[in-house]
Amino acid sequence: MRSMPRVEVRDLVKEYPGVRALGGVSLSFEAGEVHGVIGENGAGKSTLMKILAGVERGSSGDVLVGGVGVEFRGVQDAMRAGVAMIHQELNLVDDLSVAENLFLGREGVGLINRRAQEAEAGRWLQEVCAEFGADRMVGSLSLAEKQLVEIAKAVSTGAEVLIMDEPTAVLSVREKTALFDLIRRLKGEGRTVILISHLLGELIGNCDRISVLRDGEFVGTVDAGAVDESSLAAMMVGRELGEMYPEIPECGGEVVFEVGFFWENLRRKP
Repeated sequence: MRSMPRVEVRDLVKEYPGVRALGGVSLSFEAGEVHGVIGENGAGKSTLMKILAGVERGSSGDVLVGGVGVEFRGVQDAMRAGVAMIHQELNLVDDLSVAENLFLGREGVGLINRRAQEAEAGRWLQEVCAEFGADRMVGSLSLAEKQLVEIAKAVSTGAEVLIMDEPTAVLSVREKTALFDLIRRLKGEGRTVILISHLLGELIGNCDRISVLRDGEFVGTVDAGAVDESSLAAMMVGRELGEMYPEIPECGGEVVFEVGFFWENLRRKP
């Protein structure tokens, strides 16, 4: 018997003035899985994820978390439901410490105990295998380290669903390996990790399932181990790649016109 999805959307529609970004999308994300979402630019993948994270609201349709219908009015609603998104444009303040960034907006009232805050932040940094201290200024961190701060921040809120938008776009090979090791750890803890990426090979190698969107419509979900890059690309564009770039036959007919020594003749003075 299949378990209840951790997150599900049913007939989700998102319309902007003159644009239908999502046209009735239905798909689900399971607990303890890494789930890739792909599509060409304008396919609707970022719009879908922003709705799941409370950044935007759908025009119609349903979002369910743990089988219960929800209506997120903002990011805080999504976080309270256990959904957090790590954007490609990281949302951190360089002039604050790691600890201050982790608890920004969640400081509570009264005096802040910096020592206790840094100690708690240190525990969350250990959770994501960070090798820097909570007292470090965020502006001194590399992009990969800043990404770890964002992941630690999401995990510290109790997020069971982590949405990552193009997480490897600016990482080195070593940093990518470390990130995917962490993602597998999060999966092993029962969390759901949703990856938006255009790197098909990375998704095939690191995801359990991959869902494809095209022109705001849901195309399908496949097991990552049962597809290759060519078949995924064909699902994205709606036709085989060979149809997009047909082979041009060599011309074998009789020569009817030929130009020779054209440039040298042009250079000669009359």
